[in-house]
Amino acid sequence: MKPGPAFADPAEHRTRPSRPKIISITILALVARQQIVMIHRVSQQANCRIRPQTLSRVETFVARRALILKSACCREQPQRDLIFDFGLHRGFDSEFYLSKGFRVVGLEAVPSICNGTRERLSRFEERFTAVNKALSDRAGELASFYSVPEKDDWGSLSKLAAEKGRYQSIEIVVPTTDLHELLDQYGTPYYIKCDLEGADVIFRDQLARDRRRPVFVSLEVNSEVDIDILAEAGYDRGQIVNQWMHPFTHVPNPPSEGSYHEARFTGETSGLFGLELPREKWSPLEAVKDRYLRWRALKAMDENLAPGWVDVHVCTAAVLGA
Repeated sequence: MKPGPAFADPAEHRTRPSRPKIISITILALVARQQIVMIHRVSQQANCRIRPQTLSRVETFVARRALILKSACCREQPQRDLIFDFGLHRGFDSEFYLSKGFRVVGLEAVPSICNGTRERLSRFEERFTAVNKALSDRAGELASFYSVPEKDDWGSLSKLAAEKGRYQSIEIVVPTTDLHELLDQYGTPYYIKCDLEGADVIFRDQLARDRRRPVFVSLEVNSEVDIDILAEAGYDRGQIVNQWMHPFTHVPNPPSEGSYHEARFTGETSGLFGLELPREKWSPLEAVKDRYLRWRALKAMDENLAPGWVDVHVCTAAVLGA
């Protein structure tokens, strides 16, 4: 695998819209201008006169609409230097991505945690954006969120998911957002990491409904249905990553994603992503689902034989050149 770009200037590495879309926009603008010229000719033949100011305004309107369409196209295409970190928490994953040269939009519902992480990662300046909202079924509302002081990475919109029968939670009210709103505001990222207690299914379902597709996606697997819906979303390759094994993981050098940054992963991190995951472990999603079901069965038999919890990482065969 070839080393990835260092992203010295992240703006230079954003994925450009595909040529067919640019050509379509250009044709649209040309056709509109031809229509303007035809209107002018017809008006002359009918001894009517259209004021130059009117034609100028129409031309300006057409040009602006073409720019808006072009901008929308750019935002639909994955931006090669952008990552969404859903489940920001203390920002350990975001710090890794930022240190590799990426821009990061992190989502964290608890105000005190979000503000603390924003301050801790302030050295990355405009490359890091912390969004203090909870991912929900509907954006622009207020929702109850359950924070667990003794285990503050377990916060959730679900009281049951937050407490897990072990801790007492504190109810707070937070603003909500959804995937559609975040994609509209920040553009389509290259990679989305999702680790939201009890809300991974919300993200999964919203991703399947939206036409915009990150190149890579990861989320914690709690059911084989998670893998089925990712397949419905258009992904056809994946691999299972056991989070419990992160302390034994080493960052590849030379890098395959961004620039090299030495890191030590723990159970509070999501680890490697994208092309830095072992290439030989990418498999068709049916095989990935089978592997997950075998792991789950072994865990049910004896948790010591299958410790931890697992994420699924997905992409397409085209990305891997398979």
